[in-house]
Formats: sequence, structure tokens, C-alpha cells
Amino acid sequence: MSDMLGISSSAVAAYQRALGTVSNNIANVSTEGYSRQQSTLTQSAPRKQASMFLGTGVLFTAVKRAFDTFAESNLRNSNTDLATQTPLVNYTQRVMDIMGDKSVGLSSALDSFFDAARSLSVDPASTVMRTSFIRSSEGVGSRFAELSGQLNLVATETKQALESAANQINTLTEQLALVNQQLTKSPSLDGQSSELLDRRDLLLRQISEFARIKTSFTSNGIVSVSLGSTMKQSLVVDGLKSRPIGFDPNSLSKIDLVLDPYGNTEPLSGTSGGTMGGLNTFITQVLEPAQKSLDFLATTFVKEVNTIQQAGIDGYGQTGVELLGIDSKAPTASEGIRVLLQDPMRVTTGGLFRVSQNTNNASDVRARVSFSQSPLPPGISNPALTNNPFTNNPLKIEVGGGRLFAPVTTVAAGMDNAAIYLDNVKPGQQLHVMTRDGRQLIGTALNEDEKFQMLTTDNGFSPALTYSDKYLNQSGEKGYRGANVFYGTKASVLYEQQFDKLGQPDKPTPTPATLTSGRVMPVASSTELVVIPKGAIKLNDESLGELKLAEGEVLSPLKVAAWLNQGMDAHPTFSSDQSPLVKNILADTDTLEVKNADLFSDKG
Repeated sequence: MSDMLGISSSAVAAYQRALGTVSNNIANVSTEGYSRQQSTLTQSAPRKQASMFLGTGVLFTAVKRAFDTFAESNLRNSNTDLATQTPLVNYTQRVMDIMGDKSVGLSSALDSFFDAARSLSVDPASTVMRTSFIRSSEGVGSRFAELSGQLNLVATETKQALESAANQINTLTEQLALVNQQLTKSPSLDGQSSELLDRRDLLLRQISEFARIKTSFTSNGIVSVSLGSTMKQSLVVDGLKSRPIGFDPNSLSKIDLVLDPYGNTEPLSGTSGGTMGGLNTFITQVLEPAQKSLDFLATTFVKEVNTIQQAGIDGYGQTGVELLGIDSKAPTASEGIRVLLQDPMRVTTGGLFRVSQNTNNASDVRARVSFSQSPLPPGISNPALTNNPFTNNPLKIEVGGGRLFAPVTTVAAGMDNAAIYLDNVKPGQQLHVMTRDGRQLIGTALNEDEKFQMLTTDNGFSPALTYSDKYLNQSGEKGYRGANVFYGTKASVLYEQQFDKLGQPDKPTPTPATLTSGRVMPVASSTELVVIPKGAIKLNDESLGELKLAEGEVLSPLKVAAWLNQGMDAHPTFSSDQSPLVKNILADTDTLEVKNADLFSDKG
């Protein structure tokens, strides 16, 4: 009887504990993170009597969690995927509501703008219609600014949501690190408290709602968590330590997450999924493209409207000016649209080309004007005439065959500081620079025979040209379209680099500008002779008097030097780009030297 009582008592005790486990499961059926527990019963060691073994009852050995690692991992991944879509869908719907609303969206403002433009085209003389058009333009600018402000508000909310998610992850990772510290008390997983393991798994599920995680477990249940693609980077929980998530304050981007922003900072790379992943996806794929598209639309709208405005004539008969502008101080183009016109009469309502129909003309003929640039005749532009800084290797131009002129080259419109050197000039030769429509800029005035030979279409001139020497050798306000022209001989001050005793560069030494003439041939005159007429030569842009020989006097370099010095004394003004050191003309038996002077002639 004693053996029966022992077996019965062990069985009652074991099943009492098993019923306690069942009761605990029922009591915690609604407890978040609780895992169902199972009782483990094992047979007591049998006792040998005679030649047989008799059972001694049952033992209650352990209570284990009914836990599936694979199912728990899938649950965390499913939570991550669901949490990714929630903010992405919600915030995208907000952007769609902002941009697509019929009453507060952009379409209604643009419709009002084009309706006002259409009404103005029907009655362009109406001041009321012009004013209405300007007000509708202001309405479009205001609507662009409102939409940009709404998108900026969404951007602020998403960043705040990211900050909140990062703070919640930091709280959860700190708690998980504390749980890991408590798990160190047992060397094996079987000896761990079910409550601690449930808290660990609940924290992992909660973290997975904010970002996709990777986990690594030790033999006693301690877990490490990574937000990256591998366990070697972006560890937010590393055993017993947690690392906070924050925003890099030095980053120029809108959002740049880092680990441990106030310690050993590490870029948080590879983060995806969850609430944070959904917010990042929304920002990069929806919000930022929408903001850039809105700014591009605003810029394009302003540009195209101004193009049309500037291509017409306003109420004063003047060419139109810009209607809209973008404030450079505004943070974005869509927030900076401004109406530049306040006078309704400045709105253009007419084209630059207008046709007034005769009331007696009953036909349906429509006027049309087209323009095409006439091509240059072949052979006018000289491809061999290139930029040549060496005057000692010039290009030779032959003038023969009874011609008075030979075309050299064409100078394209828009060229700056073009310089052509004419050396080895034969008596009577001149360099002429003219426009295709017959305006002579450089040279000497043409007579009728010269006009007949030069101004032909074969030489590149327009068939409908009219010759004019109004701008001949003129500069500034008197020059052709304000161009500065110099025709003659010029010398400039040169600077020679000097070096000190140590070989270091010293202050350069100026060398006087020098012009040297050719050989002055002696000319004897039996009567009074004018060698150079008055005004034929300009020195420093001042016309010189005449050079003449008295009866029986011989022309010599000394005579010419005295005449030039007299002219320089009478007009001691130098160009602004010159720094005169000496101002004299020297003569030897053959040549003249003019120092610090510009010498040019209307006659060559």
C-alpha cells in the first residue's frame, strides 16, 4: 500500500503543477508578448525488486515556452513590411490631396490666369481686363507659394516622425540591453526565466516595427541587433550595450541618420523597412520629387510667360518687359514668384508684327513674313588668316590684275579686340573695314569708282546696301554702335622684369614707347611746297598742322622732327592708357623716333 500511496502522491503533485501552468496560460491569454508555457513530466527512476523493476511514479521536471524561432522571425519581418507601407500610403495621400484638390490646387489658379488672358485678348484696350490679368497673375504666384508651404509642412512632419521613431528605437534598445544584462545570470538558455525571454522577444518585435533588423543570439539567449544589411555594421545593441540613433547636425542633407551622434559617430547605412524606412521612401520617392517638380513648373511658367510678354507691344506702344520674376532671396522658386508690373498698360496685348486688313478686301489671304540670313559668297572668308601673334611672319595678300581692292577676310559679329596689322604697305594702299550693309568703319572715304568696284555681292556685301562714311575712324558715341576703333600706328610702354641680388623678382623697369619711321628722303623744292597737308596726320588723337617747305628749302629728318615736336607741344594730351616718361622726337640723318606717342593718319 505504501508504494501505491507514493506513486499516487507524486502523480497528484505533478498534475497539480501542470494545472498551475495551464491556469497561468489562461490568465495571461491577453498579456502582450506572453508565450504559452508547457509542463514537462518525466518518469521517476524505477526500483528493482527481485528480478524486475517497478515504477515509482512521475516527476514534474520543468516549464518551457512553446516557442518557434522560425515563426517569430517571420512575424518580425511581417511587422516590418506592414509598418513600411503605413506612413508611405498616408503621407502620399496627403501630397495627392494637396496637389490635386480642385479648389486649392494649382489647376484652378492656372485656369483663372488663362481665362483672364483670354478675356484680355478679346478686349485688349480695357483697363479693367488688364488689371484683372495682373491680379490673376498674382493669384498664380500666391497659389504656388501656398502649395510649396503645404509641402514644406509635410516635410517638417515627416522629419518629426523620423525623430520620434529614432527616439522610440533608442528607448527600446536601452531596455533590450538591460534584459541582456539580466540574462547573463544563467549560463544556458534552459535556465533562463520565461518572463525575461518573453520581454526580449517583445522588444525585438517592437523594434522591427520601426526598421528591418538582423539578430544574433548567444547560447544563453543574449541578443545583438543590427539595422544594417550585416551583423558587422549598424549595431544598435551589441550584447550588454546599446547605441543611440540621431541626426547628424553637420549634414547638408535634409535627413542623415547616424549611430551614437554624441560619441563614436558612425553613418547608419543600409537601413530599410519599418516606419523609418517608409518615411525615408516617402521623402526620396514622393515628397522631394514633388517639390522639385513644383519648382521646375514655377520656373518654366515664369520663363514662358515672360517670353510671350517680351515678344509683344504694351499699351504705350513699347516693347514688353518681364511680367513675372523669381525672388532670389526666396528659399524655393515656387515661393518666390513676384509680379513685376503694377501698371496695367504695361501688359502686352499686341504682336511686333501687325497686319491691318482693308475693309474692302474680301479674300481670305493671310500675311506672313519670314527671314533667312543670306549665306556668305564662297571665297570671301580667308581660312588662312588665323590668330597670329608674330608680326614677323605675316600673311601675304596680293592685289593684282588691274584691281583696286582685294578681299582679305570677314570678321564675325561679336568678336572683341580684333587687330589687323598691315605691314610693307605700298604707296597708296589702304586697309578698309566695312559692314555688309555698306557702313565704312576704317580706312579712307571711297570715291564713286572705288564704290563701284568694292561694293559688290561677290565681295560679300548685301544687295540692298547704302554706302555711308558717317562712322569712318570714329569711336565711342560717334562710332558704329558705340564701337571703339583705332586706325594707325601705336606704341606702348614696355616693362622689363628686374631681379635682385638673390635672384628674386624686383619691380619692373618701364621702357619708353618708341615709334621709328622709315627713311626720310631729302626733297628739294624750287617753290614753296606743302609736304603734308593740315589735318592729314593725327598725333595722340590731335590733328597736326601742315608741313611745308619754303622756296629752296630741303626736307630732312630734323625738319620733320621739329614739326612733330611743335605739334606735341601744342597738344600735350596723352591717352588714358599711357604713362609718358619722355616726350620728344629725335632725328638722325635718316630716320625719326617718336617716343610715348600714338601716330595715325586719315590718309595712311
